[in-house]
Amino acid sequence: MAEKKKTEITIGFTHHTPSFIEKELENMKKADVILFESPTYRIEQLKEGTINPYQLASTSNFPVSAEKMYRGLKWMSAKGKPVFGYEDFNNPVFWSQEERARYHRLNNEMESFFKPKKEFSEGKILKSAMAFAELTNMRDKKAAEWIKHNIAKFEGKRIYISAGSTHTALYHTLKRELEPKGVSVKPLFLAKGFYKDARAIEKYGPYPSLGRALAFKTPSSRNEAELKKKLKDTQRYLKKAFKLSKKYAKAMPWEYALERAELETINSWKGRGMLKRVFRKR
Repeated sequence: MAEKKKTEITIGFTHHTPSFIEKELENMKKADVILFESPTYRIEQLKEGTINPYQLASTSNFPVSAEKMYRGLKWMSAKGKPVFGYEDFNNPVFWSQEERARYHRLNNEMESFFKPKKEFSEGKILKSAMAFAELTNMRDKKAAEWIKHNIAKFEGKRIYISAGSTHTALYHTLKRELEPKGVSVKPLFLAKGFYKDARAIEKYGPYPSLGRALAFKTPSSRNEAELKKKLKDTQRYLKKAFKLSKKYAKAMPWEYALERAELETINSWKGRGMLKRVFRKR
């Protein structure tokens, strides 16, 4: 009697920027099932052809990179690989009407801070970071619920879950709740090797570090002096990164300029925010 195959989950933490797309697609090709960080109905529309990759990518912060990703997903789906979006916003089993409304309000609060790209006041930074923290917690909780609800359909399969680099709570939840049931859960940080510090598997700038501190309710997020320092650091970091991105945009497309500015700024940054491992309990 053949031994029953073990269900294996790899969570690929990515940046959704140009340098990561090929690397992520290569990892997806090795999997039996792909769970993508996108609304469920949108991925179904992509597979059915009722929306094309260009249209789907147009609302992304990195539309050129997103279009390349969606083309890759559509190609893999056409070849027979199961591809699903795990953010099932339109399913009342996972998202109530009130929760969807709260999601959209928080998303607007978070993103409105970045749109003018002029004023980086401490008050606006904190308001945006608080929305980021609540939104991240909400999305990670709902994503974990969807994956746990559907995991039986993928029994014995190698599952690749695409997630933004800040969503490490999703890893903690799935590892804690699925590994006792015989499901392997492993993280894969696609940014490993991108940074000057070879020890880093991921590095977060002051803004996502602040948002993560608020989301995880760390002691520093409740300390007024520490919070003030994080806000000052975020101000300085964003001003430097935005200035560099405008400089590089004169010679390259905006997405590449933004990615280069972010990488250069974070590599020269002296503050905290380096992730060496993710195996601490949440």
